[in-house]
Amino acid sequence: MTNHEHERALDLITRRGVEDVAAADTTWLESHLATCAECAEYAALTNSAGQLLRSVAVTASPALVATTQARLRARA
Repeated sequence: MTNHEHERALDLITRRGVEDVAAADTTWLESHLATCAECAEYAALTNSAGQLLRSVAVTASPALVATTQARLRARA
């Protein structure tokens, strides 16, 4: 495998779940992950990290919400 293939795989792993990835790219990535243990491990770790981050509830204080809303209105 070339470095370019691994770089492409890492880019696609990072982007999937965050933005749309073309069907052809998804097919290529799944094929690559089936044959590349290093990239498959990276994908698994990335998925685990994402799940952990989504499992933590993040709340903002009313003051932070009000300040953010005021700044957004000022910019709009």
